[in-house]
Amino acid sequence: MVWTVWTVGGLVAATLCIVGGVLLLWGRRNDPDDPHRLSEPARLVIGLSLVLVGYHAASYSLPQGWLALRVPPDRLWLLGAGVVVAIGLTLLSDRLDAKAMESEGDGGDGSGEA
Repeated sequence: MVWTVWTVGGLVAATLCIVGGVLLLWGRRNDPDDPHRLSEPARLVIGLSLVLVGYHAASYSLPQGWLALRVPPDRLWLLGAGVVVAIGLTLLSDRLDAKAMESEGDGGDGSGEA
């Protein structure tokens, strides 16, 4: 195997994605009162997405056949779109949930008057 800049760079990026995903999945949780913290479902979706992207980055960085599963190059955009949609919808859900909890705390009618 020839170690090119693209191979090493792809493996470094893959490792960073996988480590970041694992840290989100099993890392330390933030203060529950922090308004900017991610919910558990958001941490799960983002963490698994990072692990998935890292695996496929490693798969394309290594010679064909070293890793058993590889998305065909003409369908790689589907993987990217799926990850973006999953993370986007999860963050949107968190935002809507935070607004609903905020409106309940203001008196329930959403007007901000108590």
